Amino acid sequence: KLECTKSLEESMLRLPIQDIYEIDGQKILVGRIASGKVAVGQQIIFHPCGKSATIAEVKKFGEQATSAVAGESVGITLKTDSALKAVKRGEVACDVEPSPMVSSTLEAVVFWMSGMPLRLKDKVEFKCATQQVHCQVVRIDNRLNSSSLELIDGESNELRETEVARLTLKMEGYIATDKFNQVPETGRFVLMRDTDTVAGGVIH
Repeated sequence: KLECTKSLEESMLRLPIQDIYEIDGQKILVGRIASGKVAVGQQIIFHPCGKSATIAEVKKFGEQATSAVAGESVGITLKTDSALKAVKRGEVACDVEPSPMVSSTLEAVVFWMSGMPLRLKDKVEFKCATQQVHCQVVRIDNRLNSSSLELIDGESNELRETEVARLTLKMEGYIATDKFNQVPETGRFVLMRDTDTVAGGVIH
């Protein structure tokens, strides 16, 4: 049962960085707050790069602001530029604690939507919030018929259209994720082949 354990505004900060703009020499990190809140003076840490920073300004379109909450699109500036060398699109601004899960390996439940089966060692593209990285399928477990929930195979070499399985994915870089019931936006993802969305997944 996938339910959020608390309201998104009351939850831990997760701000996936959509882009970084430079205006009049000032670098502004922009994105939509997935959970929690941001405020001037707040200590944050970016994952997966692990760089810490302090928020200098919170910017909202057309208004003065000192804070913002989940669901709002904002820009933030940092008091020092030291973290900016490592921060790019796909990084997630977080509270210092608790941290997201940062790893190059992910286990998740995936619903396969393509007529072309997914097979072990296949490479696909993983997209979660603003994170985007190529990955390889290293394990397919608990393969189910999505209609009957009948177990097809405990450990399998492939996943076919409309089937569900627990996949182990090896990323080409590090990613920052959460359990879906804690932060839905960083707890769900899609898999892509070229420009086609071929699967959706959740992290438990």
